Amino acid sequence: SPEQRYFVVTDQNGSPLAVFDVSGNIVKEITRTPFGGLRKDTHPDLYIPIDFHGGILDPHTRLIYLDKKWYDPSVGQWITPDWERLSSRLNYPTDIFIYRFQNNDPISSSNSQNINYMTDLSSWLKLYGYDISNMIGSSYTRNQLHQPSAKVSSPQLTPQFNVVSGLQCIVEKEMSLFGEFGFIPEPLLKMETQTRNLLPRVAFQRSIFGEGVLVSRSNEGLALISVVDGDNSVVQDVVMSVFNGSYFLDLHFEQHDKDLFYFVKDNALKQNDDMEELKRLGGMFNVTTHETTDGKELRLLSPEALISIRYGTDPQQERHRLLKHAHKRAVERAWESERSLVSAGSKGARAEWNAEEREELVNRGRVDGYEGQDVHDVSGRRPQLADDPGNIRFHKTPNRKKRNRRTHYKRTAAKDE
Repeated sequence: SPEQRYFVVTDQNGSPLAVFDVSGNIVKEITRTPFGGLRKDTHPDLYIPIDFHGGILDPHTRLIYLDKKWYDPSVGQWITPDWERLSSRLNYPTDIFIYRFQNNDPISSSNSQNINYMTDLSSWLKLYGYDISNMIGSSYTRNQLHQPSAKVSSPQLTPQFNVVSGLQCIVEKEMSLFGEFGFIPEPLLKMETQTRNLLPRVAFQRSIFGEGVLVSRSNEGLALISVVDGDNSVVQDVVMSVFNGSYFLDLHFEQHDKDLFYFVKDNALKQNDDMEELKRLGGMFNVTTHETTDGKELRLLSPEALISIRYGTDPQQERHRLLKHAHKRAVERAWESERSLVSAGSKGARAEWNAEEREELVNRGRVDGYEGQDVHDVSGRRPQLADDPGNIRFHKTPNRKKRNRRTHYKRTAAKDE
């Protein structure tokens, strides 16, 4: 009735904020968290079915039916995610989080999540407020009319092919031409997609330390093992016994398609006990022992990773040793990359070479008097760049500079004579 008529004020996403009566008085005021959680409701007895982002609120479960899915505003995640989209196409790496609501952007509208690459005239016109589909009257009036279809929706019964008259195809084509301002027809060849399909690059890799095992590092650098109760209790017990409480170095490298992890124990007598524990894993790891000048080492090799456990050494000294070896690997790979660039006719990327140095680099693979130095410091905040050849730049050593001065002096003296 006119006495019970209310006016609902929403935000840019369709979420109700306030309710007014016919006299302009505020009847209900709603305040929410960014993800739709209810923080304030001045009139909870007045039920409004439209809720967060224009979805339908279930008064019993407090769940919101939005975009043909159920959304829980208390946790900010989907209850029934669109997993079928994940199995068909993956445009962005963040699309793999199927429970995440709008890629953790609840403020913007759902339409703003689609990136407009501004590759045609219509997209530029929309930027300035001109929508061709709304300007052509028959376009939006035709969409409002019900168009019955005899198509069987089930793909198991019949292929998805419709019978369309030729006259209708001509009419639709001519109507689409009214909304085009260009006179150059679009090419009929297949155009490149704006985004790559990342789905073929996603592969499953089993956990390195076993299923249900989480290895983390404390502020003191110690390894903390967290397990989830499951069937592989033997693996969890062994990992807890061997790695828990050891020093977990903040170095993670990759070599020969294997992840490298490093652990340190200051007690050298723990090696025999850990060796006996690791035998319980069977063929999960290939365990070998190594004797070094500064301690003992156990190496656990699997198809995915190489885990090193050092005994009887200081964690900082071991970290310094690993960074030193990683720097050597980075320098060797940098020389190989620089040689291939110069051989291909490039001037090089890590130093300014003259003609003689380029010839020496191509023939010998390196240039005497140059040493590789880190662009960014790897001993502090960037240890992961220690074995990265992109972090290496070649500089002249002091002996090389002195030799160049002597050569220049001899050439000058010879000219004077």
